Amino acid sequence: MGKRGWLTICKGNEIDLSMVADWFYKLYETYGIRTITTGYDQKFAKDFLNRMEEYGFEFEMVYQNKLTLSNPMKLVEADLKGQLINYQENPIDQWCLGNASMEIDNFGNVMAVKINNQQNRRIDGAVTLIILYEMYRRYRSVLFKKVEVIKTGFLDIFKKKSKEHKYAQMLNGSIPVFAQFGTNIYASDVVQQAVNCIVLEMKKLNPQHIREVEHDITPVVSEIQRVLQNPNELMTTSEFIEKIMWLTMLNYNCFIIPTYEKKKADRAISCQAAAM
Repeated sequence: MGKRGWLTICKGNEIDLSMVADWFYKLYETYGIRTITTGYDQKFAKDFLNRMEEYGFEFEMVYQNKLTLSNPMKLVEADLKGQLINYQENPIDQWCLGNASMEIDNFGNVMAVKINNQQNRRIDGAVTLIILYEMYRRYRSVLFKKVEVIKTGFLDIFKKKSKEHKYAQMLNGSIPVFAQFGTNIYASDVVQQAVNCIVLEMKKLNPQHIREVEHDITPVVSEIQRVLQNPNELMTTSEFIEKIMWLTMLNYNCFIIPTYEKKKADRAISCQAAAM
């Protein structure tokens, strides 16, 4: 693989991620190709980011979770099925794509994982392609504008800044450009990330059925507490709280509907809860 140019080999037992930044610079130096911005995974990224800053390249972190990667992974799947992705029959990419499977949560969000969690099978190439699609989603309009400039030949897009920016510059001098969300602000990636932070904290809660007796708070062993600990046969307490919070934050409302089942043998009544 290394001799054929498909693989860059690092000396020693540790991967030197600054070599990835060197590859981007070599791409620019040899072919004049420069990324608008480069997405990266926060894991082991320090050396990569330092070298990218030295070269003056723009970069942006992409969170590795279902909320962020679900839409781009679905687009990758659709484009692969439609034979719209040309990866030059790269054998490493073929191997990584063949090792990847789709993990789906209760909300229909997906994320790439290794088939049967086999640690010796890598999916880095597949995840990189998904991150690339996420960056394309975020900067699609910017990319199209630059392509139009190249077609007309009026400007050198890598040396001159557009004078039509409508956003104030951030502290690092970059222009904030986010994915379009139409009339629904909750479809915005930024808003969903903010909501996700709240949901992740709330799902850590351990709900208790309590009673106040003469100013003392006393836990109650009851059917309500049993439902709080085991809301239904499909969800844990953490997952149930997560769904409640997402529904509440996105819809400003959430209905929790209890269902009862009366057992004739011991005349007991069991209860489950569903959120909608």
